[in-house]
Amino acid sequence: MWQKEATALVRLLKGVPDAEPRLLLVHNPDFTEMLPEGRIDLSLCGHTHGGQVRLPFIGAPVLPSCFGQKYASGLVQGPGTLVYVNRGTGFISPPVRLNCRPEITILSLWRSPIPLSKQSSPSGPPTHADRNRTAINGGSDAHP
Repeated sequence: MWQKEATALVRLLKGVPDAEPRLLLVHNPDFTEMLPEGRIDLSLCGHTHGGQVRLPFIGAPVLPSCFGQKYASGLVQGPGTLVYVNRGTGFISPPVRLNCRPEITILSLWRSPIPLSKQSSPSGPPTHADRNRTAINGGSDAHP
């Protein structure tokens, strides 16, 4: 679906030195599933609006994502990057929100002072993302 855009992004990233942090703003979090591993440190997304209606113990019965509840909202570990999905302040039709408060998030980002050689990753050896681990301080309300 977004193969052309993913290929263009890979081409753009070739010009960015490995030591530089990389932040991607992309509307649909599903796109992050196509990212090359370790080349983006953090992706900021929207699109799903948290599902707008969240049922207790179930979550959002309808979510505009090919990956189910994974990208409903909040901080998610994608296959190649951390992904933050903001619920936003709007909605898609019908104009309803239930147990899914609108969200404006303030993020504080900084590079980790811990060198790559001293960091550990639970899934294996340290990666580019470990070296440029982005600390996230979310300023939005917690959601169910």
